[in-house]
Amino acid sequence: MDEHRLKLQKEVETHANNSSIELEKLAKKQVAIIEKEAKVAAADEKKFQQQILASRRKIDNFLESQKKQYKICKEKIKEDKSKS
Repeated sequence: MDEHRLKLQKEVETHANNSSIELEKLAKKQVAIIEKEAKVAAADEKKFQQQILASRRKIDNFLESQKKQYKICKEKIKEDKSKS
């Protein structure tokens, strides 16, 4: 009976150790996945910020161009009025 109890205790310990090892592996795998996803998210965010900045520059350039055209047209109208 004692031998059987010792055998069962060893079996339980073995399963407990195997379970702990498997849990550690899964935890490491999960951490690696989370880190990878975080890197991807950071890269996507950086790309999105760059797109926003590029769009902002285009808008600023367009507005600057419109201001210049407005000034040119305004001056042209003044010249035409003064000639008339």
